[in-house]
Amino acid sequence: MATMLVIEDTPKTMVLEMDPSQPQFKPLTLRGCIGPAFVITAILIFVYLWAKVRFFDGPQSWLFWAITIGVLLAEVFLIGVFVFFVSNHNHDAKEATVRIDLDAQQAIRIEKLNSGNIKQYDLKLEQVTQVLIHGEDAGHRLTVTLESQDNPSFNVNSDVFFDSRPMIELGKKLGVLIKKPVVFKITDSGNPVSEEIIQP
Repeated sequence: MATMLVIEDTPKTMVLEMDPSQPQFKPLTLRGCIGPAFVITAILIFVYLWAKVRFFDGPQSWLFWAITIGVLLAEVFLIGVFVFFVSNHNHDAKEATVRIDLDAQQAIRIEKLNSGNIKQYDLKLEQVTQVLIHGEDAGHRLTVTLESQDNPSFNVNSDVFFDSRPMIELGKKLGVLIKKPVVFKITDSGNPVSEEIIQP
């Protein structure tokens, strides 16, 4: 989930949009996957041609077939990695908007994916039990979510946490807006390190 910026903050509404200045990985570019794929494929072709010249007609012709199979397997693996990155990229959000509306008593997150599909997540504010600021030490990532009993976590924002203060301030603002407690939790590889209510 990409970092969001608060673009509207009133006593009854908060709206966040994805930060457009963030660099995004684009696999279908020379700097993405296409450049490295061409370079690795060229190296594999060179290895194949070298093996053909060196071993094809000699007493060690079995080496040619072993190298050829290795080259083919490496190319299949490379194609698999390429497809994996493109598929992941297609499922990532290109644009996102989060709206917390007290009048409608609802939180809505709309994501436009790189594939062109649109996903929408809704949560009634009456179901929210707490605002959670979750720091994962291993991944150095902070997320702010709205938690409820019977729904998955509703993602509001996330960022790399060299400085946790902006995300804590956002969490506190959300807590005041929807009148829910704010919890700051740190985990390391999924294991709890600390958890405290920073705003009742």
